[in-house]
Amino acid sequence: MFGRGHAYVSVIWDKTAIEALKNGTISVAADGYTILRDTAALARNPGGHLPADAGLAEMVGSDRLIAYGYSQTGALLRGWYFDHLNSAEGDPTFDGALIGGTSGGCLDLASGGFKGCAGPVSDGGKVIAFMAETDAEWGGFDERGESPDFRLIEIAGVSHIPATAADFRKHGMPEQNPIGFEPVVRAALVNLEAWIDGQEPPPSIHLTLSDTAPTEFEGVPLRAAERDGDGNALGGLRLPHMPTLLDGGEKIGAPLGHYTGLAVDHLGKNSYFLISGTFEPFSPEKLATIYPGHDAYVDAVAASASRLVAERYILPEDAEAYIAAAKAADIGLR
Repeated sequence: MFGRGHAYVSVIWDKTAIEALKNGTISVAADGYTILRDTAALARNPGGHLPADAGLAEMVGSDRLIAYGYSQTGALLRGWYFDHLNSAEGDPTFDGALIGGTSGGCLDLASGGFKGCAGPVSDGGKVIAFMAETDAEWGGFDERGESPDFRLIEIAGVSHIPATAADFRKHGMPEQNPIGFEPVVRAALVNLEAWIDGQEPPPSIHLTLSDTAPTEFEGVPLRAAERDGDGNALGGLRLPHMPTLLDGGEKIGAPLGHYTGLAVDHLGKNSYFLISGTFEPFSPEKLATIYPGHDAYVDAVAASASRLVAERYILPEDAEAYIAAAKAADIGLR
């Protein structure tokens, strides 16, 4: 992000967090909305709000503002757009937003609770939403819908808290899903910037979920993903660890096992582990059947990564990282 000339402002909008950290006060929780709006005003015109001795060499404002939130903060932003707060004072507060992991819910600061908020959101800006398999199955399908200013990317075979975000594998959960969604987010940011400037982003892409009526799962509706013979989800954005069958019959992608977004064995025991998903590796015999040798495994990763770059769902540098990691991986093949 910083290599592309961006500035980043982290905002503490939560009254409870401020009071726990003892570094300020917020009168009422709903003032968090004013904090977001004031932060945007500062970023657009720092010279109009900061004293000359603030320590900035030059008071340069941002020409575009993109809001980012994941999980609870994502739900705050989704509510911000759903309740039309982005345009409440005329010109949009944010030009765009990248919102992740909200499972179809909005956080309402006035009530302090979550509420349903189905459908696409935008409210005067461009919005790209992304969600792991965890979130798409667990209420996130309610976010689906058509809008010229909204895109939704559902990512197969990754969890809400993958090991790349918080590694629990040596802390009671060795089966945690190891696959991160970060490359998708990096590309989504680049696509969102381009969209604000007039270039359409890639289309929305959804997991294939069960057609049966949703079941209630911890108070949230759940629609399980349809799965292949190895137990991996069908549909959605498929990173190189997911198998993909092309129209011509060619198979790309290089799974090393069975990946899920929810660790149901931890239901009622540990909510963090529950949303960290699972990974069950294939046996050495099965791996040898799928990949005649290590080069075949690398080729399958490379083919998938190249396709994702062509479709603009990941960046070229992340494709190179996937291929380099595949070459270096010791998966028991020669």
